[in-house]
Amino acid sequence: MSKSLLGLKCWYKNHIILLIPILAFVLSGCEKENNNKVDTSKKIAVVVYMAGESNLSDDANVDFNEMILGCQYMTDNDRLFVYMDNANRSTLPCIYEISKKDINNEKRKEIKPTFTFDTDHNSASASTLSKVLDHVYTRFGADSYRLVLWSHGSGWVPSMSDTKANIRPTLKAFGVDTGNNNKYSSMGSQMEITDLAKALEKRSPFDLIMFDACFMQTIEVAYDLRNSTRYIIGSPAEIPGWGAPYDDILHPLFSDSLDVNAVISSYQNNYKENHSWFGILLSAIDCQEIEGFTQTHRVMMHKYRENIKEIGLNGVLNYFIFDEWKSMSDLPDQYDIKGLMQRIITNEEDYIQWETSLNRLIPHSCHDNTWYTMYTSNTQEVDAKQYSGLSMYLEQEKYSGHYYYDGYHQTGWAKAMK
Repeated sequence: MSKSLLGLKCWYKNHIILLIPILAFVLSGCEKENNNKVDTSKKIAVVVYMAGESNLSDDANVDFNEMILGCQYMTDNDRLFVYMDNANRSTLPCIYEISKKDINNEKRKEIKPTFTFDTDHNSASASTLSKVLDHVYTRFGADSYRLVLWSHGSGWVPSMSDTKANIRPTLKAFGVDTGNNNKYSSMGSQMEITDLAKALEKRSPFDLIMFDACFMQTIEVAYDLRNSTRYIIGSPAEIPGWGAPYDDILHPLFSDSLDVNAVISSYQNNYKENHSWFGILLSAIDCQEIEGFTQTHRVMMHKYRENIKEIGLNGVLNYFIFDEWKSMSDLPDQYDIKGLMQRIITNEEDYIQWETSLNRLIPHSCHDNTWYTMYTSNTQEVDAKQYSGLSMYLEQEKYSGHYYYDGYHQTGWAKAMK
């Protein structure tokens, strides 16, 4: 999530907070729509893991308010679990378990945690995530679990402590916890994607994992999480601090028959109506197709190995432009995998074969014509012909000396490409 948008986040927060005193009115106005959803025997749990002890702390509170509004779409069989760790020094990390009756209750404005941890802890830790999931699974046996991972992020790039950074450090992997309740910082502990995958694999696969964090929709991340979920929704680019519109997307998230296209469409439609200047880029990955895509991609990368050394990369759709933005953040280029392979694969039949496999991997995606980036405080154009909504790292000598240059070879995806 973009740190530079903190001021705008606060502006948005000041308006959203006003919703809470009129919550009863909003929900009563939607009562007719609520009654249209027939309760079934299917039990759905949506779990939102908010690692918000950072400069996103205020945004965590805003999004929680949106979630309360979105609970109108639950049936009596459903539950919303929210793990919250923010930078409020007067509160401890806690878990909310919310049912439809809690929202219908006259005291819904006073919803309180159902479990509070004894001490502050590191929310950007796989062990903490495991404890939260243990609590959820113990409390509620669902037919379908859908997980939202909410925080800062930067895809597959390994975590790095601030003291090792030779330039201004940025956010690595998933999650940030400052460790000292600093609501103005984005520096702190981060969770390695490999550790995240291990924590998730202890449970039966989720039906959906959605990243409400920047840069998380990469092939490297998806490959590591392929056994943890059926679908992954995320963005290859930056996500603003206010993130997903939970008052809208909880409707399809609580749908008995999960429709990832409906989740993406609801997300995009809200942004077109309320934040059209920002632009949103999203895609859904079907993890059942990852193994097949990996085989096809490996064949092409080996077949066109020499092309990789010779192609020019100017003009390839890129979500982080290393040569221009490296003074601000230590990230590599984040090329769209489709735009990149259009340069690498020179035989038309081979490209069609590869693209067919990609289309099975990504059944749904959306993009606006531009997206906003904190690195220029302006918008970047999206070339629709190159867009897939999935990014990929490409090794280049210019990254030599950066900590991720060697770290990339430890990723599961890099090993699968050998």
